[in-house]
Parts: sequence; structure tokens; C-alpha cells
Amino acid sequence: MKLYEISQGMAEVEALILEEELDADQAADLMDQMNDLFSDKVQGITRLIGNLEMKARAIKGEEERLVELVESAKSRRKSLEHRVDWLADYIQRHMEANQIKKLEYPEFVVSVVNRTPVVRINDLEVVPDDYIKVKTSVVADKVKIREAIKDGKSIPGAELLENKGLRIK
Repeated sequence: MKLYEISQGMAEVEALILEEELDADQAADLMDQMNDLFSDKVQGITRLIGNLEMKARAIKGEEERLVELVESAKSRRKSLEHRVDWLADYIQRHMEANQIKKLEYPEFVVSVVNRTPVVRINDLEVVPDDYIKVKTSVVADKVKIREAIKDGKSIPGAELLENKGLRIK
């Protein structure tokens, strides 16, 4: 039996008691049975909550382990990429210093080429507005709104909702 069905049954028993269709002993027995069913169901659901919370904590631990693993892999990848860039720059500097434009090998060709120029911004303050992109993010200050509403102010577009929860100790 589902919890909502037990609750409906309890309401029906209360209605029968109010309509005096049950004598006191029948009503007491029936309510005891319904209360026992309700208590057993809540106990089962609470155990399920505990099991689900334990699984969620285990998954969160695994997520944290994977994040650490990804961070470690990312760090290693960046280190390797940095090493590749350094070695390529090393070859390029020495080819330019020796005025060598191209070296051909059976498996690859190494050459110094002109790439697309890179822009470096030395002082953003003096760059004309036509060459500036503005990125903005608009978010509501929920803490400030909550305090204002608690102080009795009306904030258009916002409301304070009741936030109840179940505490299991």
C-alpha cells in the first residue's frame, strides 16, 4: 500500500468516526491499524532515503576522484603541449639563426613559415570602442532580495517562498 493510499484511508476512517458509523472500539482498532501501516511505510521510505543518500555520497566521492584524475591528466597534457611548443620554438629559432627555411626528410618536412599575425593588447583603455566587445552577465542578488522581503519590502518580479524540508537524524 502506498503512503498516499494510507493517508486517504486514515481520512476515510476519520470521516466515518465523525459520521458515527463506527463504534468507539471499531474506530480505535481501525485507527491503530492505519497508524501502524503509516508508521511502517514511513520507516521503509526512510530506510530507502538512507540507502539513496549513501549511494549519492559514493557517487560524489567517485566524481571527486574522477575530477582529480582529469585534473592530473589535464596537467600532464598541458605539460606535454608546453614541451612540444618549446621544442618547435627551439628548432625554429635555430633554423632562423642559421637562415635555413626548409628541411626535407622522408617522413616529414620542416619549414619556417609566416602565419596569421597575432594581436597583442598592450593597453585596453586606449583601444577605440569600435574594437571592444562587452560581455555582461545579469543575475538577481537573491540574498539581498530575501533580506528586503523579510524586512517587509515588496520587490517586483520576486517573491519569498516557504521552503520546508524533512530532517532525518
